Amino acid sequence: MLGTNGKLHFPKLKFFKKDFIAKVTDSSLTEKKSVNLYKIDWLDFEKRKEERFNSWRETYHKDKNLWYVKSLPDPYFDQLSDVVFCLDHLYLNEIQRCCRHAKSERERNWSFDTNVRDKCLEIPESYIDVSFYLLCDCLFSVENHYWHRDFDFRKITLSCLLYSFWKGQTVRGLLWERARLYEIQNIDDKNGIKERSDFILAMCDHEKAIAKSFLDLAIEKE
Repeated sequence: MLGTNGKLHFPKLKFFKKDFIAKVTDSSLTEKKSVNLYKIDWLDFEKRKEERFNSWRETYHKDKNLWYVKSLPDPYFDQLSDVVFCLDHLYLNEIQRCCRHAKSERERNWSFDTNVRDKCLEIPESYIDVSFYLLCDCLFSVENHYWHRDFDFRKITLSCLLYSFWKGQTVRGLLWERARLYEIQNIDDKNGIKERSDFILAMCDHEKAIAKSFLDLAIEKE
């Protein structure tokens, strides 16, 4: 019988600035609505993940040649820090509620066998899915003062958010699924195919780099 009380760590959602949404009401008038913009502090989140990795390595595998690989390959890692979200109080409250429930459900003690435990863990995973989906529904272009509506940009950003969140918080074999990368692979649309292909290729190479960083540990187990 197995139990789990693994803690989830969350990045910080920070207020960025006040801005406005521009909406053309007719040929001569532009309606402006004041909005609050937010960013996720991925650099701080990444720093904390690297510190936990180094602590784990020093505690359990000090003699092994293991190293930390950042959560996303270039240029996606830097781009993620520039992503802006336009959130009203309804979206903000729901995202925070989902994160709280994900944390409390993940930290529960489930004394079930492996299959049942894994089924129960789908509950916090679903809360995480919803919270990042809501964030991506509020992607905002500061340059255009309007919502991001590019389909491929939204899908790739969602996968980047989920991958960055789950890396180091789930087993490596589940990262592809948790980040919904298979959905991008299965999009049957010629529009945006180069952007999607470049992203998937970059993520495949990234997964190889992560596997290489643990190679010394894998050899020991064999």
